Amino acid sequence: MQSIYTDVRKLDAELLAISVDSIEDAARMSRHSNAEFTILADSDASVAKAYGIYDLLGDGLAAPTTIIIDNKRQIMAIHVGEHIADRITSNELLRTLSQLKLSEA
Repeated sequence: MQSIYTDVRKLDAELLAISVDSIEDAARMSRHSNAEFTILADSDASVAKAYGIYDLLGDGLAAPTTIIIDNKRQIMAIHVGEHIADRITSNELLRTLSQLKLSEA
């Protein structure tokens, strides 16, 4: 996601990652990936549980999920992975953000 972060910002959007890891592990992930976007820790999985994506795959983790939320905190698009490698591609994310931006105009 770091490779498209500039493009995401050009679309007046923000990118956040949320991990069910500890604060220390989330910080390590941020440093390791050189992420310019924020990586938050959800160590008790409360956010993942609130969105209904916790332990869907029976692994005690949040399913790989991309959620696009507008300024009014409404979910505009969501992709929940059916397996650990099922993630939205960078191009799909940019295309969805662009389509949503066009529909706002």
